[in-house]
Amino acid sequence: MSPHGFLDALMALAAAFEYRVTSYYRDPTSNKQLGGAEHSAHLFFLAADVVLLEAHDRPLFIADAIRLGLRPIVEKDHIHLQPLDWKRS
Repeated sequence: MSPHGFLDALMALAAAFEYRVTSYYRDPTSNKQLGGAEHSAHLFFLAADVVLLEAHDRPLFIADAIRLGLRPIVEKDHIHLQPLDWKRS
C-alpha cells in the first residue's frame, strides 16, 4: 500500500466514523522519543494512531479498517492503523 492508498483508507474511515488522529508521520527523532519501533510505519507515512470519539463504534471501525486493507492494533488509549501488508525493511 502506498502512502496515498493509506490516506485514502483513512479518509474512507473518516466518512463513516468520528475519530481524532493523535499521530501520523513521525521523523526518526520523534519516533524514538515516543518509543516507536525502529522501522515504524509512521516513518513512511503508513501509520496513524486514532482515538474514536464513540467507543461503542470500535468493532465496526476495526472491521471496516480490515476491509480497507488496514491492520488495526488496539493499544492502551488508541488504535494504531497500518497496512495489512506492512513489513519493516
